Formats: sequence, structure tokens, C-alpha cells
Amino acid sequence: MSKRSHSEQTPETADPVVNGTVETKEEKFIRLAPRRVQRAIKALAAVRRLGARNTYRYTEAQRERIVSTLVAQVAMIDAAFRGQGLAPDVWDF
Repeated sequence: MSKRSHSEQTPETADPVVNGTVETKEEKFIRLAPRRVQRAIKALAAVRRLGARNTYRYTEAQRERIVSTLVAQVAMIDAAFRGQGLAPDVWDF
């Protein structure tokens, strides 16, 4: 367990205890990854629905900006998994 007192720990810094044992980094990854990926897929589906021409009107420049931003974010995810660091999450439409 961490050297911090229990009262100083936040949910993000606390070491989760599962069945009386401290969760390893790999176990934490296995627990968090499926939920985060599923949430990302749902968010991407919502963006995909913006492409419905019968519901929305947008320019080619707007389409390109959205798609290029998402492609860049996927590239940053790949870089993070390759140990090449994280970039800030900034986007302005």
C-alpha cells in the first residue's frame, strides 16, 4: 500500500484492494481498459451520426477537421502505448 495516510488518498491515487490484496498495475489496466474503450466507441458512434446528411448540414472543411482530429488522437493513443508520451487533449471547432 502507498505510504500516504488513508485520509490523504484520492480515488485516483489509492491502491484498490480486491479480495484483501492490492491490485497490480496489470490488473488495474485489465479492469479499466474495456470500460474506457467501450466508452470511446460510444462517443465515436455519436460523432459518426453527425455525418447523416439528412439530419445535419456541414461543410467539407468541417468534416475534414473532425476526421483529421480524430485520426490524430488515435495516433497519440498509439504513441502512448509505444511509450512515446502523451500529448494534451485540445480541440477547438
